[in-house]
Amino acid sequence: MFIRIFTRTVSVILIIAAASVLMAYELFPVVRVYGSSMEPAVKEGDILILLKTENIEAGDIAAYCYGNKILIRRCIAGPEDVVDMDQEGTIYVNGSALNEDKSFIQKIPTEQSEEISGSKSDSETGAEPDCLRGDQEYPLCVLEENYFFIADSREKAMDSRYREMGTIRKADVIGKVLIQL
Repeated sequence: MFIRIFTRTVSVILIIAAASVLMAYELFPVVRVYGSSMEPAVKEGDILILLKTENIEAGDIAAYCYGNKILIRRCIAGPEDVVDMDQEGTIYVNGSALNEDKSFIQKIPTEQSEEISGSKSDSETGAEPDCLRGDQEYPLCVLEENYFFIADSREKAMDSRYREMGTIRKADVIGKVLIQL
């Protein structure tokens, strides 16, 4: 009798554990934030529970695979949207200025700017690297099945403003932030 109860209890625990792992992997991936590219919205050390989906809307903070990393960025444009950016870094999506608070964007030293953009220093080219605009050519039409992602702290991160990364395919999106801890 004791062995039968013990066996059933262990079976139930294993089923619950397997279901939990499956849910965490398939529906609600959990990621920890390393870096400050999304401050102030998402801070280094935050734990994010994602809703696994490829359907992201403008304004959503989402995770996606890029190279061998998982990046957290804000989606500002979806498939077939047109993104434009003026010289001051104001972003336009489909002709309308993006409503955003730039008060947290701070200038960073030129050396860090070079690491992010891959640009030469002003002594080599006669111009300071453009960390707000990146090196994309604007206006840019986002391809079907792609998204345009951008970091909240733009001067600290690589994102869709740079040709090296470009727009992100739906298939590379892990999911959007559901809960932030």
